[in-house]
Amino acid sequence: MFNGRVESQYKITLSRERIGFIDIIYFKPDEITVIELKREVIKKIDVSQLTEYVDRVKDMFPECNVYGIIAGQEITNENKHSLTIRGFKFKKYFRDIPLQLKLCLNCRKAVAIYENKCKWCDYEEFITF
Repeated sequence: MFNGRVESQYKITLSRERIGFIDIIYFKPDEITVIELKREVIKKIDVSQLTEYVDRVKDMFPECNVYGIIAGQEITNENKHSLTIRGFKFKKYFRDIPLQLKLCLNCRKAVAIYENKCKWCDYEEFITF
């Protein structure tokens, strides 16, 4: 049952006043899931990015359990271990996630694969997986 709120490109302020955008964030009453989408093999920097986002969300919502998921094509054993020790999960496109979406090159929001224009900003160029 869907009993939460999903937002894409959720804007947060990171250390040193840097701005970050969480690809997908899912808010439930007592828990939050941060989801990062990557197009290719998950790199160490991607794991670091997810870690920074999850840590910041924990600071913002200390009353909630915060979880992290990263989705991509592949992941090395070393990076999978880094995710595991942090309590995060890896999801593989086309196996764990039936991906029928594409991302707008302008606003980076997900739209259905069959759309010709972004429903968020009317842009017509996309990243497909």
